[in-house]
This record gives sequence, structure tokens and C-alpha cells, in this order.
Amino acid sequence: MVIREQQMRALEAAQAGVFRNELAAHVRQIAPVHCALMGDAAVRATVALGLQRADRQRFTLRGSTRFYVEAMFLLGSFFDTDCQYAALTGPLFGDDDEITRADRLYESVMAYADAALGPDRRFERQALNRAMQTPFEKLAERAARPAAVLVEAFRETYPEKLQTLGDTPITALIEKAHGYALEQGPPWANGALFVAEMMFLLGQGCFSDPQYPWIMETLRETGSELVLDRLYRQFAGFVRQAADLETGLTHVSRRQ
Repeated sequence: MVIREQQMRALEAAQAGVFRNELAAHVRQIAPVHCALMGDAAVRATVALGLQRADRQRFTLRGSTRFYVEAMFLLGSFFDTDCQYAALTGPLFGDDDEITRADRLYESVMAYADAALGPDRRFERQALNRAMQTPFEKLAERAARPAAVLVEAFRETYPEKLQTLGDTPITALIEKAHGYALEQGPPWANGALFVAEMMFLLGQGCFSDPQYPWIMETLRETGSELVLDRLYRQFAGFVRQAADLETGLTHVSRRQ
């Protein structure tokens, strides 16, 4: 039997589709709250993006590709270019073979997860709740302070993350956030610290990350004068919904 080139492409496409579906089901199991907040379309979009970005990092095997996607759901979809995670992602850019690079990435990311995210991401949830205790107006007042000073505010919000990563990458992230806010124009000027806080908690690329469709929807639908205020309210709603879903899942698991 001769398998024509067109048939081979169809088989490869079908296998790729099966793998995408398997990955989507897998991340729903390991991150049920986050995936529930995202919605099915966003989960699938993030998995598809993950396959593309894993391929760019020369990850072609199923095991290494699957962990790459898992790391995206832990750290943000653009974690491989996120300055706060530069120390974790070094293995991606080495000359070692794929399996060695994947193993080293796994070791660095999981060590970070244990220290900074905590059991069942408890430290991360606590940090998100602390972040919502500071009104937007207070964040705007502090926006002009030097990055090194603002690091101390982030240490209060998320001490485990600062202890794990150190001050230098977080200072760099705050400077990146200030630059991003300036690029967006005058209405964003007083929101630079809030921008940095979102990048700190959700990933440097959060403003274009399919894991957070509410961010992209807000940027698309809201006028420039009101966008940061609405983003802050949407962020607060996101944190509350996550807490409610977590509580609901905990009650279900206890009954079972």
C-alpha cells in the first residue's frame, strides 16, 4: 500500500489534534480552578500557543512538550521571555539535547513551584488576596517611586516569590512595566505600579496572554481614560472568583 503525501499530512494533522485534546484535558485536571476561570476556548487557545512556543524552543517530544505547556500554566504563557524567570529558563537556551534541557527545566521550575507557589499554590493565592488590599489610588500614588523601593512593596505582597527569585529580576520587571505603561500613553502613567503588579503576579506577558481573556477583552472594549480603573476592578473580580471556585472544589472533595 502506498501512502501518498497528502494522506501523510492528514494523518499528522489528526495526530496533532489528538495531542492537543489530550493536553487540554490534562491541564484541566492539574489546574481546575484556573481553567474554569479561563473557559474552554481560552484553554484550547493556550494549549495551541504552547505547542507553537515549545516547537520554537526545539521541544518536539510529547513528554517535554507537555511539561512546557504545564510550565505555561504555572508561570504564564510567555514565561520563556519573562525577565523575572530568567534564572529558571536558562536550560531552554543551552546546546544540550532536548531530553537534557527538558529535565533541567523541570528541575528548576518545580523547585520554584515548591518554594514560591507552595502546596496547592497556597502562597500564590495568598499573594493575590494581599494585592487586592491596596486600592488603585494608593498604587497610583506610589507609581513614581524608584523600582528598588517598589520591590519592598512586592515583598510584602508575595514574600515567598521574592525570597526564591531575589530582588534583581523583580527590579528588572518593574522597570519593564514602567516602559510598557509609557508606551501605552498618558492615561497609563499613574498606573505603572499596577501594571507591574499584574506582571509580577500573572506573568510579564499577561496583557496578551490567552490565559487571561478578561484582560484582552478589557483592553479592546474600554476607552483609554478608564481602562486601568476597569482592569483593576476586573482583576479584583478574578481574584474573588478564584477564591470562590477554590472553596467550592474543596467542599466537593471533602464530601467525596
